[in-house]
Amino acid sequence: MHLLFHTLILPLLLVIYVAGVRKAFAPLKRTLLDVAVIAATCVVMVIAIMPPAQKIKLGRDLRGGVSLIYSVNMPAGSDSATKSELLKQTIKTLKNRVNPQGVLDLTMTPQGEDRIEVVMPLPGDEVRVFAEGVYGCS
Repeated sequence: MHLLFHTLILPLLLVIYVAGVRKAFAPLKRTLLDVAVIAATCVVMVIAIMPPAQKIKLGRDLRGGVSLIYSVNMPAGSDSATKSELLKQTIKTLKNRVNPQGVLDLTMTPQGEDRIEVVMPLPGDEVRVFAEGVYGCS
């Protein structure tokens, strides 16, 4: 419901205000009404993102993580189509071995003709607590 309100209803109300209601007032009252509408819109937007820790989900770049680039040994004399196919097959094999259930937030993307970038986020709090309990490490 929040998404519907902020993407459809609130902009529609602002357009109706600017297109019609605003013109019915004298210049001084119009200025005061404009300030009130802008302030109310700002308050609604701030309420929409409060508290930010629960409403805004950080991406991998802001949460932190590790980016690794692996080089793949390609056969000498292979053409670019063969290299591309080998790279795709290597990524598929790595995904099946590292993340067989597909539950980890890993991305593996080809970089050029002979490299693979693996991006892994930092573990969350529940993973850290589990590791401390099982392995006795932090």
